[in-house]
Amino acid sequence: ADTTPRDSIAELPQSQVDVRVVPPTGRTIRVAANDNLQSALDRAKPGDVIRLTSGATYAGNFTLPTRACGPAPIVIRTDVPDSDLPAEGERITPTAAPRLAKIATRNDKPALRTTNPTCGWRLFGLEVTVTSDLAPGAMHYALIALGDGGWAKGGDTQTSAAYVPSRIVLDRVYVHGQEATNLVRCIALNSARSAVVNSWISDCHAKGFDSQAIEGWNGPGPFLIENNFLSGAGETVMFGGADPGIQGLSPSDITIRRNHFFKDARWKGRWTVKNLFELKNARRVLVENNVFE
Repeated sequence: ADTTPRDSIAELPQSQVDVRVVPPTGRTIRVAANDNLQSALDRAKPGDVIRLTSGATYAGNFTLPTRACGPAPIVIRTDVPDSDLPAEGERITPTAAPRLAKIATRNDKPALRTTNPTCGWRLFGLEVTVTSDLAPGAMHYALIALGDGGWAKGGDTQTSAAYVPSRIVLDRVYVHGQEATNLVRCIALNSARSAVVNSWISDCHAKGFDSQAIEGWNGPGPFLIENNFLSGAGETVMFGGADPGIQGLSPSDITIRRNHFFKDARWKGRWTVKNLFELKNARRVLVENNVFE
């Protein structure tokens, strides 16, 4: 019989994600409500800040282009004073929505995704959602896709470590479906050295499919999920659940701390409802000081 004490089997994360704000070192790129957001993303270099107009909606499917890591990230944020947004370390709530710039998809493709590989992005003080004019019953697969699943037959590229996006932080963002949106997941976290912090992720629900606020299966980590409101109908947060496109990969060094995991009782019978948290393929995971409701 195996006499190894159970406490000696588990390992704590061996690497952490640094989410401290790095002062910008480059240009400020302002994008008016009718300007071309993709053009601004394509022009931006490490250290630049892209400021989106408060209250404006940027409708489309936007990509974070390939970039090498720099000393400071490219920041995408709403163009308001910092004092109009929650302070660093405070969680955003939907009450902030009227002040936020909104990035919205009109179809089944992500509002934001990466062009792999890319490195060094920070989304701050933004709303990301799907418009309410999709055809009834239409399936939407992800609002934000950091990395991809590595399914080459589907056009994915992330089948080796060289294509993994890295150093991406979502800080004080409001990411959500609509009440009737058939949405498989709000955030696909298939990246490295990435974090979702101080954010509100909600209305992530689907009928006949598992759905998640956050799911990752093809990114190595480390990951930090801290101080968020997380509401998904299937597995609210999940790692694994699909074969990684990178052979032998396990999402690793995951810290999940001070979040509120919430499942709305009104979803029963309307959406496919499962559990609050699930690991199918993960290593070195720390879960502490969360509320599971």
